Amino acid sequence: MDSQHRPSTMMLAESPNWDNLGISSGPTLPSRELSDAPISHTKLSPEPLRLMNKGRPAVPQINEDPWRTHEAIMQIFLSREVILARRRENNAELVNVEKLQQTRTTIKPMLDFMSRITHPSFPSLKECFLHENHVFLVWEPLELSVSQLLALKCPVTESELAAIIWPVLEGIQYLRGCGRALAALNADTILLSESGEVKIAGVEYSCELSKAEMNAATLKLFALAEIVEKIIGKTLPSYPWSGEAKSLSRDLKNLSLEELLQNKHWKKLVTPGGLKMLVEVANKTAYHRVEILDRS
Repeated sequence: MDSQHRPSTMMLAESPNWDNLGISSGPTLPSRELSDAPISHTKLSPEPLRLMNKGRPAVPQINEDPWRTHEAIMQIFLSREVILARRRENNAELVNVEKLQQTRTTIKPMLDFMSRITHPSFPSLKECFLHENHVFLVWEPLELSVSQLLALKCPVTESELAAIIWPVLEGIQYLRGCGRALAALNADTILLSESGEVKIAGVEYSCELSKAEMNAATLKLFALAEIVEKIIGKTLPSYPWSGEAKSLSRDLKNLSLEELLQNKHWKKLVTPGGLKMLVEVANKTAYHRVEILDRS
């Protein structure tokens, strides 16, 4: 994998020194690194609220140092800097830990919002630790981003393209039904799990939009079209893309979400675990670029 597309990974021995961790030179989500500004969420109107699951338990809030229960393993970049960690009582349970300079009061609207988001296209927020005027968000573990896939020499097939695009479209449709849209969408914010599931980062920063404001640009379909062009553009010219694939970028800009999601060609190509092979290739390539620190 080209090191230009993958920030260095660091192995950590103890609790991470967040002040010394590198910050991405080009953040792809609204910047909140060590921000003390509250995360704003406009109160949802009754109709969108009916489309969100209100029966999900609240995100647990724990007044404790997260490194008492979790062991930091390495720093990784998944649309922002996070720490890959494992639970001390169960080393097989991995999580991604993100630090914010927030308080219980300022973080509450976001936690309430995330408690209602249950769509599989978005990462699950498992816990929230509050310690020394900082908030530590504990997310489900994710492996890499589409931008890192684009840096691989391994080409992306049409079925893999479908496996990337389809969950993003479903997530956008879900948010639209809630009266919201993603604040940002690019190859860095589309993430993949170990099993090859697609997750969109940044739903906690989604924006409320009126029906009149919703269009292909505000719903981030134009941004998704750019990602499609990058994926197709990195493939060998001899690859036999179908007519549907060649027109997908244009369709994303001109067709409705319903028309896009009713396309039988793409629906039949989407299979569970369709991206697992690409995740395996990326991880095997990245293994040789791990920067191991002195743990003595």
